[in-house]
Amino acid sequence: GVTKLEPLLEVMGDLTKIRNRMEEETDNMFDPLRQTCTLLRKYNITIDDAITQNLETAPELWGALKKKAVMTKEVHAEAQTLEANKIKANAKVFEVRSADFLVNFKSKMPFGYTEDYDSAYAIIDDMHHKPMSDDNPFGSIKELMKESDYFNEMQELFELIKIEYREGAQCLKETIMLKELFDMISMVVDTFTDWRKTKWADIDVEFYGEACKVLAKNIKSMNKNLKNWPAFKGCEDSVKNMQVSLPLMAQLANDAMRDRHWKT
Repeated sequence: GVTKLEPLLEVMGDLTKIRNRMEEETDNMFDPLRQTCTLLRKYNITIDDAITQNLETAPELWGALKKKAVMTKEVHAEAQTLEANKIKANAKVFEVRSADFLVNFKSKMPFGYTEDYDSAYAIIDDMHHKPMSDDNPFGSIKELMKESDYFNEMQELFELIKIEYREGAQCLKETIMLKELFDMISMVVDTFTDWRKTKWADIDVEFYGEACKVLAKNIKSMNKNLKNWPAFKGCEDSVKNMQVSLPLMAQLANDAMRDRHWKT
């Protein structure tokens, strides 16, 4: 059913629209519009009579609407103040929740290097959109951002200072970067796993070397903001280690070397 708050929100919404139109200098729009119509008629361009009539009555109607808005605000002043105080109190609680969410985010997300990228993806997905529950008391980034949007909307409606809740945006930004990083890690891990299955006779060191150069270049071109994360360093190091080991593989794969060391 309709709560007592809903009619007040509707009124505050309308008052906000009027306030925004006043800030956009609606008062100064009517004369330029009339002048435009006069200019168009001068060049024999037909203007609908209804448009002309509306332009004549619009300033008076707009003035009446502004007066009504002032009177309406006075009527609802007490209710507005009460609700504004509730919003301020709840917003303070939300600020604490946002800060706690960020601490949990930093401790839970896979910023460290692991080759188990499936587990990393699962953590990233849960943090992004798993709903709040007993086993997930902090909720998700989506829920946090939805709450921050709600409080910003209420702060605008009730003419409160609009607080910039940065935690949700920061978590979302880092989540997107982590997802991109583990896309790279998964590609490196899968590539090297596949290479390790190759028989000695089929090892193409030159091809592997060129492929490593491409991987290293792609890693280097990633977002600079994630380059301090251990997961990035681990991914970068795994490619460097492979590049170091390739010349050794070339020596071991050499026919003469095999004859000397592998024949029993």
